[in-house]
Amino acid sequence: MTTQPKSTPVPATSGATGFLFNPVHQLLILFGLLLSAIWAVVYFQTEITYARIMQAARSDGSSLSRAFAEQVKASVRGIDLSLISLRETWMRNPADFHEAVHRQQNYFVREMSFQVAVIDAAGMLVYSSLDPGSKPVSLADREHFQVHRERRTDQLFISKPVFGRVSNRWSVQFTRPILGPDNRFLGVVVMSVSPENFARVYDTFASPQQGVVVLLKSSGEILARSPHPEVGLGKTLVGRPYLGPQAMESGSFQDRAQTDFIERIYSWRRLKDLGLVVLVGQTVDHELVPYYRQRNVLVASGIAGSALLGICTFLVILGIRQRVRATAALRTSEERSRLRVVALEKVGNAVVVTNTRAEIEWVNRAFEELTGYTRDEAFGRRIAELLKSGEQDAQFYKDMWRDIQAGKTWRGELVNRRKDGSLYHEELVITPVKAPAGAITQFVGIKQDISDRKYHERALRQSHELLAKLSSHVPGVIFQYRVYPDGRVAAPFISQALWDIYELNPEQVREDASAIGARHHPEDAEAVVAALQRSARTLEPWHQEYRVLLPRRGERWLLGDARPERLEDGSVQWHGAITDITDSKQAEEQLRVAAVAFESQEGMVVTDARGRILRVNRAFEDLTGYSATDAIGQTPAMLKSGRQDADFYRQMWADIELKGHWEGEVWNRKKSGDIYPEWLVITAVKDRQGRVTHYVGAFFDITTRKNADAQIRNLAFFDPLTSLPNRRLLTDRVTQALAASARNGHHGALMLIDLDHFKTLNDTLGHDVGDQLLIQVAQRLTASVRECDTVARLGGDEFVVMLQDLSGEEATAAMQIETVVEKILAALGQPYPLKGVEGGYRNTPSIGISQFRGHDEPFDVLLKQADIALYKAKEAGRNTSRFYSAEMQAALNEKAALEAGLREALAADGFELHYQPQVDEAYDIVGVEALLRWPAAAQPPARFIAIAEETGLIHQIGQWVMETACAQLAAWSGRPETSHLTMAVNVSAKQFRQPGFVPMVRAALVASGADPALLKLELTETTILGDVDEAIGKMRALRELGIRFALDDFGTGYSSLSYLRRLPVDQVKIDQSFMRDLTGASGGGAIVQAIIGMSRTLDLQVIAEGVETQEQLAFLAAHRCRHFQGFLFGHPAPAARIEEMLATRRPDIAQGGVR
Repeated sequence: MTTQPKSTPVPATSGATGFLFNPVHQLLILFGLLLSAIWAVVYFQTEITYARIMQAARSDGSSLSRAFAEQVKASVRGIDLSLISLRETWMRNPADFHEAVHRQQNYFVREMSFQVAVIDAAGMLVYSSLDPGSKPVSLADREHFQVHRERRTDQLFISKPVFGRVSNRWSVQFTRPILGPDNRFLGVVVMSVSPENFARVYDTFASPQQGVVVLLKSSGEILARSPHPEVGLGKTLVGRPYLGPQAMESGSFQDRAQTDFIERIYSWRRLKDLGLVVLVGQTVDHELVPYYRQRNVLVASGIAGSALLGICTFLVILGIRQRVRATAALRTSEERSRLRVVALEKVGNAVVVTNTRAEIEWVNRAFEELTGYTRDEAFGRRIAELLKSGEQDAQFYKDMWRDIQAGKTWRGELVNRRKDGSLYHEELVITPVKAPAGAITQFVGIKQDISDRKYHERALRQSHELLAKLSSHVPGVIFQYRVYPDGRVAAPFISQALWDIYELNPEQVREDASAIGARHHPEDAEAVVAALQRSARTLEPWHQEYRVLLPRRGERWLLGDARPERLEDGSVQWHGAITDITDSKQAEEQLRVAAVAFESQEGMVVTDARGRILRVNRAFEDLTGYSATDAIGQTPAMLKSGRQDADFYRQMWADIELKGHWEGEVWNRKKSGDIYPEWLVITAVKDRQGRVTHYVGAFFDITTRKNADAQIRNLAFFDPLTSLPNRRLLTDRVTQALAASARNGHHGALMLIDLDHFKTLNDTLGHDVGDQLLIQVAQRLTASVRECDTVARLGGDEFVVMLQDLSGEEATAAMQIETVVEKILAALGQPYPLKGVEGGYRNTPSIGISQFRGHDEPFDVLLKQADIALYKAKEAGRNTSRFYSAEMQAALNEKAALEAGLREALAADGFELHYQPQVDEAYDIVGVEALLRWPAAAQPPARFIAIAEETGLIHQIGQWVMETACAQLAAWSGRPETSHLTMAVNVSAKQFRQPGFVPMVRAALVASGADPALLKLELTETTILGDVDEAIGKMRALRELGIRFALDDFGTGYSSLSYLRRLPVDQVKIDQSFMRDLTGASGGGAIVQAIIGMSRTLDLQVIAEGVETQEQLAFLAAHRCRHFQGFLFGHPAPAARIEEMLATRRPDIAQGGVR
């Protein structure tokens, strides 16, 4: 045993006095004072440098943010102007929109790429420049759509970055609403700009060394960033000094970024009118490079001085410290050795320490008790000399020594011999002990006597073997199932029948039984676990039916029974058996299915072989009204209705005997006496010898189905709203009438009737009221014709009346038709009592009539003729009728051909502009009027322009005229002899009233580059008087661009001085109709003088058109008219001819004008 050295007492001193008089402490105090002085100088110098550099960085950031803000403002303004121009093109003519997008890309935003889209009022994407032919996509959930739909104000909106459903890329949406004249929301025009485009533009502002330039919305969403534009895209910043209503217009601050976590000095500038914020960030580290260099020099100097001072101090106290540490280490080592000895003595297991030759150096008291050898007897001897029993072979010890000499811990069981010669089982753990250098110096062995455990294990194994022999003769599997406190599960004993129940071997689950739980059906697994947990908690028997899923046999039903017991270690063990009950479960299932099937929705009846009813289900009772008590013992004959005769039943039973079953439709009688149709199936049930033992009948009521079939037939030939024949039945009846007419030579008529202004009724009072009107019209039409005639509804508000068997004389038949027409007009002109209309609703019809006899024309042709006549009736003012004639067809064909020609000319660039000179009082050409010509058609302009207005083609033609005239005006502006010319363009009333007219004109000017001050739009009085306020608004909008206006054909209309004063016109054009009778009795000259005088009063320029003679020119000049136009000065001619005329400086008046 070792003994502890005695400690030498240390005299006590007072704390403060001992500290101050300690030489080491004195040296440390002096060192601290000197060190503080050095670093105080370093600190104050670095702080001065830091403040100066940071102030300069903030100043530079403010300049960068100001430049960045100006660039952003210019870019957004350009985008907004593009959106306005595109929106106007879309409202004017969507067909030209794609070309307009291309022009915008060429003229407005060349510095960036973009996509353009249009969303309609329902939120559907109706145009995308990325894929113009793409299918509509719903964008109703997009912020930029919802904002415009709710606000309905014409303002630019900039969205946060969104991921496009068509482009599949991130973009920032710049949008403008599309609003109708009444501020009705029509959709949104969208320009999608990639954030990368902003990044490329703004890269010139980004400072080096991780500086950053950011564009944000005022609400904090990041729109663009450079560098690394993808970082933080769409992220919303909060709590920043530049955000919120109280934020200053500009400023700076220092912060760490929320996107890349780099600390920067930020300078911002707010663009309130755009709702944007520009932010320039300069990295603190980059700005402080000069500061860091000076600080490093100062710190290096401080470090050098501190190091020199520290070395001196360190050398002085080093010796003192080493001596103190050595003394403390010696005391600690002795204390640890004493504690280890005490701890090993207290261990319950035997402990032995040997050297590397296996010679014992130390054992504890437990070793003496286990082996019988005392400590003195064991010291210095080898373990094998004392304890080796011979039960282990040489290879066992060789493997042991190989492991522990390799530095590994060895664990195992072996049999050893005590001093008295008895054998015992022990569990041995040997651990190598290594020196600091890594070499093994000793081995420590810990021994535990396991003789009792081995004995019990052997007894338990013998018991299990006996139980396995007995269980092999018992159905199902007998088991022990154990759940340990830590959740582990095992099956200490389980019979070989486990394979039949779970398809597992007993060895697979003896130590770990989790494989059993893995076989449980997923729907039953939780219930099994819950039942076992409940049994373990209450120690009540476990009894449960559940399913398993086996790899080979699939789903099986099992029944488990077991009793639990709680063991000493806290685990619970069940003893019981599990049997397979799949066959019995299947039998139960079949019985249950049969019972459910019998109680189905179909009536079921079971009889014996003689036909006596044995059983009926509830559906039978519900369908027939007979209860089970009423039916049992009777025959099915109780249900006979009398609809089927004896032959029917004889044939039915013959089929049952031959085939074993029969099915078909039968009419039976309920207990109430009601007769109903049913579908009946009878099946014969036979025994193994083939003899019939029972009959089973199943039936269901088919009344609803038969009614539905009848309704379907009715819907195929009749209109569901009015119950009138539909087009299909009408076609059949007209075909029959044509055949009858061919046989008897009588005339007939097909009248197509359309209700005037029916759409207005639907829009104002609703479709339900419109349906009421249609029903009453059908009733009145039916009452107005004979029973042999037909009234049909084609759909909507279109009805057809077919009259047949009229007179054989065409004139007489026509009179008969007119009599019926007058009767119909009178009947339909009476008030209709409609819901919500006081005093009744009045409506009139328009009727087109096609008269026929024989098979001259088929039904479709007759209907088309009636439709042409109906169109003429509507042209005549409605509430009237028209008979079809060949002249109507010819006029319609001519109009259709002219319309087709106009469309072809538009597509093939078949129009031309000619120009007629306009001269001043010196007869110098000062301007021209652009006049449309169609060279390929022998039609006067007045004719084809009227057709264009009627068909709506005037919008496209008018746009072409405007764009072509502006292009010519721009071309002339580049030549000295033509640069002064003004261009007058006539504007159609329909074109002027179009919502997109102003944007169309603006776009034509922008695209051509023409000077707006040289463009003059000629409007007629009727064009303006349609809506004076709206017309003035459009004129003023165009006047702001520099465009001038002339009032065309003045004097032919209202010609009021009061309204003329309101109009922003520059010129009044005297109509050419007054030129023909300047000096006659009709007063043309007086009117011209009045117009000139009125115009001079209003300071308006006057131009007379249609001047063809010297006399007319002299009259006009005498009355101070200063501008003229007409054949006297030149016929309309191509641009090249006008240029030739200008080469002579003026038209040739002496020869009657240039032709």
